[in-house]
Amino acid sequence: MRNFRFTALLLVAFSLVSLRSSAQHEVKTNVLGLIFNQFGLTYEYVLDDNMGIVGSLAYFTPPSSFSYDYQAISFTPEFRYYFNPDEDADGYFVGGYLKYRNTTTDEYPGIDTTGFGSFRLVKQTTNGVALGITTGRKWVTRSGFMFETWVGFGRYLFVSETYGDDYEPNDFDNATDDLPAWDIRLGATVGWRFGR
Repeated sequence: MRNFRFTALLLVAFSLVSLRSSAQHEVKTNVLGLIFNQFGLTYEYVLDDNMGIVGSLAYFTPPSSFSYDYQAISFTPEFRYYFNPDEDADGYFVGGYLKYRNTTTDEYPGIDTTGFGSFRLVKQTTNGVALGITTGRKWVTRSGFMFETWVGFGRYLFVSETYGDDYEPNDFDNATDDLPAWDIRLGATVGWRFGR
């Protein structure tokens, strides 16, 4: 959690330091993610009326109803194209994204090979990269306040899993939080545009 906060602060500091009078920058957060225990920060650099480059950093912890505790962090760069914007980079858009996700847990229920059917908790780390598309709509007020809704869908290109304590999974393992084959993203984002 401390590393995530530090990274988020660096992202905000970078976006504020890089402000130029001719450029437009947005800092925003996905309020829909808060319902699912996902905390994140997004920065968008507006290239021109029709295009923007987006970078999102998110941190996830499962609710207490999950069977075990883990943490996930993801970084998602995205390129957006805005159709018929009213101002700069607003209105309907479509984008392509690449998402890196890392999960870690010390409570992965691995099967203990010393006794059939028994489990032992081991450390598990998963890494994956997904490629996908996003579509949505953005509204920006004259004062700079912005709101957007979006949905994204992608597929993981590759996933890797590593285990601690010299644990080797076998055919009987069923990981509770292995990365899925598909990536689904939902957003209701609020934020602020600078440099207008």
